[in-house]
Amino acid sequence: MNLAAEKPFPFSRALNESIPVDRQTEMNETMLMGLRLVREGVRESNFQARFGIGLSEAYATELNELKSRRLIEWNEAGVRLTESGRFVSNWVFEKFV
Repeated sequence: MNLAAEKPFPFSRALNESIPVDRQTEMNETMLMGLRLVREGVRESNFQARFGIGLSEAYATELNELKSRRLIEWNEAGVRLTESGRFVSNWVFEKFV
């Protein structure tokens, strides 16, 4: 059986199934992946352009708690992990799951 002949190009068995991602999940994953970028973090302007809301609108409670614990730097440019935050990054990431 030639599966490639039955499916439109490009076909890959790796793409045989997909799972739709809702907006909240996409925002959470953006935070998780962005916070792994040690120097850049999540840029406010990029988040705003992508989702139409700012970081404070989406995550005020979480970001305020993390900032008060000195695990993130959060300002008008965006948010990123502090040195202390890097040591407990899995705990920080949990806030966005």
